[in-house]
Amino acid sequence: MEKLNYVEWFNAQKVDVTDGSLNWTTTLPVEQWTAPDFPFVKVNVDGALFSAQGLYGLGLIARSAAGLVLGARSLSREGSLQPRIVEVIGIKEALSWSKANGWSHIVVESDCLRVINDLQKFKNMASPYGHILYDCMTLVTDFDVVSFNFAKRSANKVAHALARSSLFETDRTFSRDSLPFVFASLILDDLV
Repeated sequence: MEKLNYVEWFNAQKVDVTDGSLNWTTTLPVEQWTAPDFPFVKVNVDGALFSAQGLYGLGLIARSAAGLVLGARSLSREGSLQPRIVEVIGIKEALSWSKANGWSHIVVESDCLRVINDLQKFKNMASPYGHILYDCMTLVTDFDVVSFNFAKRSANKVAHALARSSLFETDRTFSRDSLPFVFASLILDDLV
């Protein structure tokens, strides 16, 4: 199973944005983070597996059309799950967090192409993964507009760093002013 997950990740990093066979319902993947159009809030999501500890982590960061950080989260949970299940749990967390903050126009970005495709072309699946996808689609009805986009790892590095840090910084919520320097420097890199 580990080899298959690596192959999926590797192939997603090679996505050719000129490939006409892809049926994208939203924007094409990008190499670098870009601000959403006003009035959208972009929430980048990533998951991390900590198999040796029997944990998984999630990283979320929300930014405005001006590129300002509206908030960030680092979550850690018990469980040894498949990467796509961790990623879809992260997207469900992002939707719940966005709803709680009253953001009605959101773009959710993840570097897991399979999960983004499954959300864009939603169909019921009788599995734990399918159940979480269904939960996400139920949450979507609480928003004016939701877009699910694939972003390569290079465009999702802040969420990735937050997810990785969740092993040491469990269940932390950050404001723009309380972000540790390592995250703030990655955000500045995104803006140049």
